[in-house]
Parts: sequence; C-alpha cells; structure tokens
Amino acid sequence: LQTTMIYVTHDQVEAMTLGDRIVVMNKSEIQQTDAPMALYDRPTNRFVAGFIGSPPMNFFKCKLILSDAEARLDAGGFKLKLLPRTAESLRKAGVRAEEVILGIRPEDVYDKLFMPASDESGMIQATVEVVEPLGAEIYLSLRCGGHSLMARMRKDISVTEGQDMDLVFDLRRIHLFDASSGRALI
Repeated sequence: LQTTMIYVTHDQVEAMTLGDRIVVMNKSEIQQTDAPMALYDRPTNRFVAGFIGSPPMNFFKCKLILSDAEARLDAGGFKLKLLPRTAESLRKAGVRAEEVILGIRPEDVYDKLFMPASDESGMIQATVEVVEPLGAEIYLSLRCGGHSLMARMRKDISVTEGQDMDLVFDLRRIHLFDASSGRALI
C-alpha cells in the first residue's frame, strides 16, 4: 500500500507476520525496536527474548565460569562448555565470572540421535515429562535436574513419557543475559 501504519497487538505471531518493524513494550517502556527476525535472533533483553517465539525461550539460571582458556556454564542440573567465539565475545564485552541467565529456544534443542558427530560440550540428559504430537513436529516438556525445558523436535522421533534422552543444545544459538538487569550480554 506504500502507506505507514501503526498496528497495536498483543499477539506476537501477528506482529511477526505483519510488521516490517516491531516495537516491543513492557509496562509502557520500549524494550526494543527492530525488524521481526532481528527481535527473534538478537533480543536486547530477557523480556524480548521470552516474548518473541512460540513456544517461548527456555531460561536457566547459571554460574558463568570464565577463564583465559575457556568459558563454562554451570546450571546445577547440567554444565556446558561454551564455544571459543562466545567466550571471546564475553571477554571483549568485559563480562566477568558471574550469575547469568542462559536462554535457548525450543527449536535449538535436538535429540542427540539426529545430530551427526555432535559435540559433547552442548549435551545434557533430560527426562521426558509430556509428549505433544502436533503433526509436523513434536513438543517435549522435559526435566533436567531441577530445571524444566521445552524442546521442539522432528515428528519422526520415537519418544515416550518417562524416557531419558540425550539432548544437544546448539551452542551457536544460545543467548546470555545478565541475571539482575536482564540485558543481553553479547
């Protein structure tokens, strides 16, 4: 139409499909203004990360252990070794060892059986609590230690409630947020 329009909605799916630019607000405060996929891929804070995407992003409180050689996350129920480029980005941003929030989208959690030569540094073990077959995909509600998480899986996996699974986090797609402010760290 070549016309600028402002459309207000609480439906994030509607906003993502209709908008060229989206303004995400919380309590009358602008959190982020960006293109739909930029909001999805590069949220500036935990609120935006949790608001955009369906099912919503998984969040885990972790202890960040950052040394000159590597970076690790300890979530209590699982530990992850971060990619060298993530560790370098954290160092360049001046982040020190501290409590952080790890964010990972359900579609970035994979069944290890479907990952060719997967790296063990992104692997966790979890127990399936609920299986939701949706036709083209399956949503899994899982428990890992004291943590709950959601995974969106291929429709052709064979899984039952109570089953233990080896899962792989795509460490290229994780998000790290400051535990107190919620702002994105990298």
